[in-house]
Amino acid sequence: MRSTGIRIHFLHAWRFMKKRWLSFLLLGVLLFASGFVYTTMAESIAAIRDASEAYFEETNQEDFSIEVSDRLTASEKEHVRDVCGLQTTETLSALSSADSSCHEDILSSRKETLIQVFTGVSLEARLFMDIPLFRDDGNHRMRILNDADSINKSHIEEGNKPLSSGEIAILGNYARANDIALEDEFVVQGETFIVTGFVLFPDYNLPVFDHPFLFDSTKQTLALMSDEDFAMFDAPKRAYFAGVLEEVSASELEGMFDQAAFLTAPFLENLTLTENNMRSGAIYAEIEGGHAFALIVAAFIALLGLLIIVLSLLKTLRANSRPFGVLKALGVPDNALIFPFLALIGIFALLFLLLGFLAGQFAAHPMQDIFRDFYLLPEGKIRFRVVTLVIALALPLTLLLGLSFVVMKRLLGKRPVALIHPALTEWAKGGLKRFRIGSWRLSFLVRMQIAFIKRRPGKFAVFVVGLFGALFAGFFSFGMHDMLERTLPEYYGGTGIEVKAYTEDITFDEPAEGEKVLELSVRVNETNASLVALSEGQTLHPLKDSRGRDLTGSLAEGLVISRGFSDLSGLREGDTVEVTLAGDNLEMEITGVADIYAGSHVFATREVVAEWLFTDPSAYNVVYLSESPEVDYALLVFTDDIVEQLRDTHEIFNVFFRVLVASALFIALVVVYLLTVMLVEDHYYPLAMFKVLGYDNSIIRKILLGGYVKAALLCFVVGIPVALLAFAFTRRWMAEMYEFMVPLAITPVQVLIYFALFLATLFLGTMSAKRKIDKMSLKDALAIYQE
Repeated sequence: MRSTGIRIHFLHAWRFMKKRWLSFLLLGVLLFASGFVYTTMAESIAAIRDASEAYFEETNQEDFSIEVSDRLTASEKEHVRDVCGLQTTETLSALSSADSSCHEDILSSRKETLIQVFTGVSLEARLFMDIPLFRDDGNHRMRILNDADSINKSHIEEGNKPLSSGEIAILGNYARANDIALEDEFVVQGETFIVTGFVLFPDYNLPVFDHPFLFDSTKQTLALMSDEDFAMFDAPKRAYFAGVLEEVSASELEGMFDQAAFLTAPFLENLTLTENNMRSGAIYAEIEGGHAFALIVAAFIALLGLLIIVLSLLKTLRANSRPFGVLKALGVPDNALIFPFLALIGIFALLFLLLGFLAGQFAAHPMQDIFRDFYLLPEGKIRFRVVTLVIALALPLTLLLGLSFVVMKRLLGKRPVALIHPALTEWAKGGLKRFRIGSWRLSFLVRMQIAFIKRRPGKFAVFVVGLFGALFAGFFSFGMHDMLERTLPEYYGGTGIEVKAYTEDITFDEPAEGEKVLELSVRVNETNASLVALSEGQTLHPLKDSRGRDLTGSLAEGLVISRGFSDLSGLREGDTVEVTLAGDNLEMEITGVADIYAGSHVFATREVVAEWLFTDPSAYNVVYLSESPEVDYALLVFTDDIVEQLRDTHEIFNVFFRVLVASALFIALVVVYLLTVMLVEDHYYPLAMFKVLGYDNSIIRKILLGGYVKAALLCFVVGIPVALLAFAFTRRWMAEMYEFMVPLAITPVQVLIYFALFLATLFLGTMSAKRKIDKMSLKDALAIYQE
């Protein structure tokens, strides 16, 4: 007899879920998405983290790096003239080609000075050179690094390290993208090498060369070759110092970096901890942020689904309160009534969570490959982790069953008579108040909308939170859309520069063609900047502010800074700043802010800067050209290649943008559909009464759904300033963390596009609820109400 009663309870619970199969299917999709997102991200990031930790320990990754000026200081120039016998060398990179022994002397001297300034650390000079590669699909770039002795040691992930002349190791990412295999021939500036291995460098987890967004390893590669071949190339070799903390902490090290350090080491430019370095430490933030992002997104989706399930269960219990009251009156215990619902809901939730977990396990490997397309890291092993299973399955399942039990226990805790006659208490509360805003009395329609919202505040809260979360994700993705276009493509699109031709050293003779420029790394007050000193009367690099006003004439009066550098440094027009390079200081006034986001650029007149630094106003180290040069230079950089490379990266961001927007709109659709349908089902009886009173369907729809529609539109409007605040926070965080600005922004056109998509989602989500209102008859409503 007892088994028969349990079977009847199970059948009753099953009929409840079967009637609402579409709603539960959508809820199942949310639970699947929750388990899938978390498992995919958690497993892929855990594999990367485990492999990276072992890799960084094995290769002794730098704890910090010290950027030094390429320009020789006055004492170094004296050493070069008197000891090395060189008269015209102005830069350290040019010295590497002119006299390698003298170059080593200067590096050793700088290292000794830095160790005096930064005590308790180990330092090693890191040499590298950039070489263009000419391939069939365009111009590529290679950065060749010297093989380190103790810090940032190279790691061969496949093949062998190049030990003999004529051998080379390149990035595996680059090789796979360009169909290069081990033992293939690889041509570098007319010299043929054999690819012996695929290499990784711990100080280059992102192949960032010049700009933080230029990390596409399909068009540029890092490389390792023998010491003999590294010395063979005449390309200028630049240097920085990699460091490891031994007897001091990171905070103590940063405390040593003050004005006194620049006085002792005038060639010092910047000290960057690895965790704040894009090329070597971005992966740390990615691992931490990626795991947190996965947990937050998965928790939001799961919690949304769980709350909707609980609200649906609450509605069912209210609708079936009479038979529950009869059963309680006959002596059936509460747990016997609760167990069938919990069992079926638990099986249902477990099924979709488990499917999401298993799908996430399969998707973790390709997700790791996506990470490794960005980051240069060894492959990790995807394996089953109990903690992932617990968080992805057990946690939401426990929360769901716990919430469901509390809700059912509380409702079934009423006396049987209260359950049998719910109409005596359910609609007697409250009333239609005369709501006022100021001196204006709200209309009858608005007061009715507020009254219906107040009757189900829990559902309304879930509706607002779920919808706002989905909308915010969409706003943030729109902010990232075309973000890269606002950097280098927009920058070069506003100039006539087709080629940047770099000389081997500071040059004083007249170029065959083009416009002479000085490009130097400087410090403006306390912030690193790229100084671009343009010739008077130049035409290839116009400067305009946000209003379109020409700022070229302002260069003669002082310093023009880019908008990106202004946001990064906090400097504004009219400020007086100190420009520092290799111990030389020049006080200048900021006379304008150019509407440029690409890098931390500051602009000045070349003749003024050249006279200040080299006592010769004709000095330059770059020639800007509108076409390919007819003479040879140390390095040619084609702006079209840079723009194309950035746009290849931009396509990846666009895919992410589309996926995020589609996901946000889908979640919004599910929230609107489920909660509006539940809202209509909750109010069959009063809505039927409205029909008896003669209200047509359009008015009834406005009464019931109008408040929710207004709330949805309000969520959209509020989402705009919240997104703008989030953009500002992200920009500031990136500036403080990595010292560059991210041009997150959303345009009015994008707002209109997103609003149109949102309106379409709102329309589709409420269609089912509107149909239910239109089809509802008084007879059907009363019959349902009496069940």
